[in-house]
Amino acid sequence: MNGLEPYCEYMAIKEHYDLKPWFQWDPKATLRDEATIVHLRQQLADVLTYHRVVQYFFNIQWQALKKYANAQHIEIIGDMPIYVAMDSVEMWMTTLLRHLKITNQALLLWLPTRCLYR
Repeated sequence: MNGLEPYCEYMAIKEHYDLKPWFQWDPKATLRDEATIVHLRQQLADVLTYHRVVQYFFNIQWQALKKYANAQHIEIIGDMPIYVAMDSVEMWMTTLLRHLKITNQALLLWLPTRCLYR
């Protein structure tokens, strides 16, 4: 599965829960219980389609911008997130975090030691 489907799923479910962070959703959705996710996919089919279409048009615009930039001898070498927000599709999809109780202490587990002592 590429990044499109998890992102669209995350956004549709997030909207379903009034834009609350994933760790405040129904526990079965938070833990990605398969039956719950299947049910939400069916219930939110139109919203999922909306997010797929938005991403499709974004990709077309992004490719055109990149082509234009390259024609001007400007290289766009990619994107690299500096950090991953707690309320993000990446964190929601991370299996280990689904088994942790969300506390400030749990967040520290994800910080490299060198970052804590600068």
